[in-house]
Amino acid sequence: MLALTALSAVTVPLMLLEMWGQVGDWVGWALGALAISVFAVAPKLLVMAVQSRHRGFVGQPFVVQASALGGLIGGVIGLITRPERYPIGGFFAVTVLVVAYYAFSRWFALLVRTGSSQSVRKLLELQPATVRVVRDGHDREVPLAEVSIGDRVRVRPGERISLDARVVSGRSAVDESLVTGESMPVEKVEGDEVIGASINGSGTLLIEVTHTGEDSFLQKVVRSIEDARALKPGVLDLVERVLKVYMPSVLALAVLAAVFWIVVPAAQGDGPDLNRAVFATLSVLIMAYPCAMGLAAPLALVRGSGEAAEHGIIFRTGEAFQAFQSVTRIVFDKTGTLTEGKFRVREVEAVGDHNELLALAAAAEASSEHPIGTAI
Repeated sequence: MLALTALSAVTVPLMLLEMWGQVGDWVGWALGALAISVFAVAPKLLVMAVQSRHRGFVGQPFVVQASALGGLIGGVIGLITRPERYPIGGFFAVTVLVVAYYAFSRWFALLVRTGSSQSVRKLLELQPATVRVVRDGHDREVPLAEVSIGDRVRVRPGERISLDARVVSGRSAVDESLVTGESMPVEKVEGDEVIGASINGSGTLLIEVTHTGEDSFLQKVVRSIEDARALKPGVLDLVERVLKVYMPSVLALAVLAAVFWIVVPAAQGDGPDLNRAVFATLSVLIMAYPCAMGLAAPLALVRGSGEAAEHGIIFRTGEAFQAFQSVTRIVFDKTGTLTEGKFRVREVEAVGDHNELLALAAAAEASSEHPIGTAI
């Protein structure tokens, strides 16, 4: 990537100098050397193009290589024949810039995918590193990876529940908002299921682990996010279908351009215009690379899924992205979605003594675990 960036940084000024005619013929040869060096810097792209052609599918690597080779051939022809006002530097520059653009788009896609993966890692970080396992009547701190199904774990007030489990003893209200989106604490008693990564409330719970590893609720959520990003929604299927006919059409158009400048001038008695025939053919090939289509659609989907996950929205399939454009109405659960779900005393109006009212309210709600009582 650094090598291609350096080549591009050198190519553009040389191309401008050549176009303005401020320097000698050495610029054309220098640009030619830079164009040839591109194939040495990015050999994997050439291999991918050949492989895609052997599989019978004309993908982006093949389109890029066709455009790059077209620019290289056009520049070489210009160096050899030296036609008047022929953009030698432009052809060579296209070879460098098209390959550099493709490499940059792949690199940028990797950065976006890596950044989007941070939302997945944030979910996994909700699990505590160690848990308090009860063995032989004693509590022991052990790493999360060493916990097995059937182990009993003690969870104290305010601690995060380590894994999916069943309550063996105790009573508490569990905050599952970060995992399920349910804003109100859920009362848990003996026999109830608890979800890993949720937060225990005011009571101590003894739980028995029911799911670990890939079978846990949290891992299933993470897997859903990854699967949604890996699936190809309709827009990407459309891109691939277009590419299957796009490049053959471009090649046919390039041939027609050459035939036109050979046949039409000859029919008029001027003889075939070989210079224009070559120039038109190569121009079609060079302009064939669909830059926006090849970069915008995949990046939008990858980034979109990551941003959604950070805000608690999980796309379970790639098709959801495509279907979402037709959504006209959305029904929200108010509490915890449009509101915080956490009560707060904003104003107190006392008929009698203000302090006496506060004392009575505090005494009445001191032992309450209800959200309104907690706020008071």
